[in-house]
Parts: sequence; structure tokens; C-alpha cells
Amino acid sequence: MVSICDLLKSSAKWMINCQLSAVNSQLKLRGGVTVPEKATKTAKPQKTQKTGSLIYKGRPLVRSGNEIYYGDMAEPVVARMEIRDCADFADLKLPSKVRVFLLSTDESLNPIERIKKNSEKNSLYEAIETASIWLDLELKN
Repeated sequence: MVSICDLLKSSAKWMINCQLSAVNSQLKLRGGVTVPEKATKTAKPQKTQKTGSLIYKGRPLVRSGNEIYYGDMAEPVVARMEIRDCADFADLKLPSKVRVFLLSTDESLNPIERIKKNSEKNSLYEAIETASIWLDLELKN
């Protein structure tokens, strides 16, 4: 007989795998981990990326502790995600509360003025998608 605890663990693993496969499929669709091509004299200079850096929807993802930065610092805005709380699912810890900030990269502004938008999401996937939409909208203008 299967216990409720076992059912919850298996459904949690299934949810985790679904979220991971969604992120992985997006990475594959967008080119995944990319290595910059060699620059030629006629081509405009490309943004430099380390080999093996993580790219999501054409923008770099960089993690430092509980903070994840999404976007290129050479652009006018970048997204910062702060993992506030983690929940235990099976043998894994998943972010259950993630704070998302859209920040200006203008260093002449004080830190409070650099925050353009902020929100709190219930999963890392929701946070990354929100950050991606915000960056798309902000860089379009």
C-alpha cells in the first residue's frame, strides 16, 4: 500500500522535473549555453561571455549565493532575483519565495533610485519569466 507521504514525494519530484524540463527546453530553443564567435573586422563587437556560462532567452544568468542576476550589465537595465525562502521537496530544496527587482545599471544613481520594479514570486521559474518580460519591455523602449 502506498502512503500519502510517498504520493506527495513522487508528485513533488514530477513537478520539479516539469519545471526543469520547461527551463531546459527554453534553453535549447534559445541556443542553450553558447560560446561567442570570433569577431571579424566588418562585424560589430560582440558581448564577451565565458565558456559554459548559462544563457536563458539570449541573456546571461549569473548566480552569487542567494542572488541571481539576469541580463547584460552593458544594457541600461538588469534583473536581480533574491531567493528568500526554500521549501523541501523530496531530497531537494526549491526556492519557494523569490523577490525580483528590475535595476538600472546607471551607477550615478543611488541604490534606491536604481530600483525600477519589484515583485515577489512563488517559484524560480515564475521569477525568471517575470524578469525576462520586464527586460523585454524595458529594452524595447
